[in-house]
Amino acid sequence: MLAGGIVVHNTCGFAALASVLFVGARKKTGDRPHNVPLIALGTGLLWFGWYGFNAGSELRVDMITAASFLATDLSASFAAITWLIVERLHSNRTSFIGLLTGAVAGLATITPAAGYVSLTTACFIGIIAGLVCYGTVLLVHN
Repeated sequence: MLAGGIVVHNTCGFAALASVLFVGARKKTGDRPHNVPLIALGTGLLWFGWYGFNAGSELRVDMITAASFLATDLSASFAAITWLIVERLHSNRTSFIGLLTGAVAGLATITPAAGYVSLTTACFIGIIAGLVCYGTVLLVHN
């Protein structure tokens, strides 16, 4: 398993829970994004950092490093585009926030397998990530 997978996600989940419990609820609530440029900047920084996270986990440069780098990019890209397509089919609109959310879904989903799957499989993982995560967001908001 590349880049820690479940260890990283469990640790981050508990850290997020602790942060939410410490900080408390937002004063302003609503479904609208608060600052789209900062969301885009954060997604770009995450995407860039994810290359080091996935490709750098092996601590050397070889074919697995190159494969994990490409798989990371393809999965995020396919998840982002899948999110846009599903959003268009479902609500007859697309959003930049949806594109960014799909990309992060693809990044998170490919992480444990990035160096060990073919590039075609990485594309399929991205597509599945976009579909499942969009569906999950619909379930949470309804």
